[in-house]
Amino acid sequence: MDRLDRIFHLYQVLRDRRGPVPGAELMERLECSQATLSRDIAFLRDMLDAPIETIREQGYWLDATQGFELPGLWFSADELRALLTVQALLRELGQGLLDEHIRPLSAQIDQLLEKAARGVSPGEISRRLHFLPIFQRASSNLPVFTTVAGATFDRTRLQLSYHGRARDRLDERLVSPQRLTHYRGNWYLDAWCHERDGLRRFSLDRIRQATRHPQPACECDPSELEQLDRGFGIFTGHTQRKAELLFSPERARWVADEQWHSDQIGRHEPDGHYRLILPYSDSRELIGDILRHGVQVEVLGPPELRFEVETEIHRMAAKYSGSEDWQ
Repeated sequence: MDRLDRIFHLYQVLRDRRGPVPGAELMERLECSQATLSRDIAFLRDMLDAPIETIREQGYWLDATQGFELPGLWFSADELRALLTVQALLRELGQGLLDEHIRPLSAQIDQLLEKAARGVSPGEISRRLHFLPIFQRASSNLPVFTTVAGATFDRTRLQLSYHGRARDRLDERLVSPQRLTHYRGNWYLDAWCHERDGLRRFSLDRIRQATRHPQPACECDPSELEQLDRGFGIFTGHTQRKAELLFSPERARWVADEQWHSDQIGRHEPDGHYRLILPYSDSRELIGDILRHGVQVEVLGPPELRFEVETEIHRMAAKYSGSEDWQ
């Protein structure tokens, strides 16, 4: 433990203790000698004006009533590494869309870390963290994101020009934004749609134009927002069904450690198979996740989901066999 780390931990121990801390305990916790402890105590007192008293035969005591705090940025090595990791995650979350906003914050963090890193290099942390974008769509529409985020936080309505993939057409929507959702590398707006009179989820990369509307946004009940997450994945719906999937013993070693849904139920079968039960409302994304496991998974129910998966498998087989029946 280097000196600054010792001083940091010494301060923490004294601050958190209501009474005097024996010198022997401090030496044990800081892994230092009496001479080193005395020098660190003197540094806190003389250089940083810490109100530390030496109480005979009892130890050292920090008078918390004087409101003393360590000056400036004072992190332990572990906390610095955690901050650098969060900084890297923040940059990754921006994925180009938020760079303009994140860059000044990252620069300030870098400046602070240069003064306090003590051997913890921001560049080294960046080299040791690697992110693989999965299902991430190219999106750099900063004006749309800024407008949508601003209206969401300021609680004003939005007029959207939205191009939906399913219908392949451009619609005008007046919405009351509720929250921004980040899912599988992409941003979505959860909002009350005044044209459809219901909650909808809009992909930000499909918003062609967003303008603020003078009217204040209406507020949705939190329980209504929770319903958006009751389905499976990004697709929403009111009909709740439960899928029952049976994974092979080989695939069970992976799937048993995954969370497909917050309300899922999973259990290992005596023969090594893994049974997973989870709710869904729209089967599109769920079918895709089922098919990526190939023959290692079987849909046990409900019948309509099993039929959808079976139909898709037959269509895929027909396509690869050269038959035209798959269409």
